Amino acid sequence: MTGQPVTTGYVYYANSHQRQPVEISAELKAEAIATIQAVSSLLSTGIMPAPVYSKRCSGCSLYSQCLPQAADKVGRYQEVDDL
Repeated sequence: MTGQPVTTGYVYYANSHQRQPVEISAELKAEAIATIQAVSSLLSTGIMPAPVYSKRCSGCSLYSQCLPQAADKVGRYQEVDDL
């Protein structure tokens, strides 16, 4: 809009009320474009990837909808016949 290059951005974490600086590089821009294309593909096909649990999940606003630990348990569940 102003014609000035933007070299730094910030990611705001609402849960902890913290802001982290992010250096905007050509590599980051390429990764962002690839991510946008991947999400667009997911939305157009309707096929969503399986959730993967990590320590970042506890701060995620979508944790209750995603349930990454529950999905992992369901995937490992096996019925045992005692007959």
